[in-house]
Amino acid sequence: MKRTLVANTAHSAMIIGATLGVGAFVAALAAAQVPTSSLTGLSKCKFSNAQTCLTSPQTNPLAAALGLGTFKRGAGMCSMMGVTPVVVNSGSTQPAYYVPISGEDAYTTSNLKNKFSEWDMANQAAFQLDCPLFYKDQILDQQKDYLCCTEDQYRTMQTQYRMIGGLCDVSKQVLQNVWCNYACHP
Repeated sequence: MKRTLVANTAHSAMIIGATLGVGAFVAALAAAQVPTSSLTGLSKCKFSNAQTCLTSPQTNPLAAALGLGTFKRGAGMCSMMGVTPVVVNSGSTQPAYYVPISGEDAYTTSNLKNKFSEWDMANQAAFQLDCPLFYKDQILDQQKDYLCCTEDQYRTMQTQYRMIGGLCDVSKQVLQNVWCNYACHP
């Protein structure tokens, strides 16, 4: 009896879907959803500082007190750069500095080694192999020489990347491409 009821219910849903048409059926399902604007407790803040709603990260007094710099967004801007001198142990990651700066300004004013053409030749060659899509798109095609990653940051990634064992080649390539674009893209 239960099987017949389930079969009849599924059959009825198919008949309703065919009768109403797929568009009307999907619209009826969408109408049954609750709009998020009616839910309480959801923040409409673009940026958040614990319980305080910030309209702009430039107004964050904590960021200013920590010397994190003025938040800047746009083409050629980096949100982080280089690696901190903190080493927990040989296998741990080194966090990046929060330096909201352009790639060129990082090189000229902060003396960070992020100008690709001045990297060690061995690191340039290795970067081409480790970040082939990024290298072709940004360095060859768009002639970008100032990156949002430093040579030290790349060497740290390279060392950690070599320690990843057991992943298939495609998984490693995906990880590399994500890191290259996330850390180095200006």
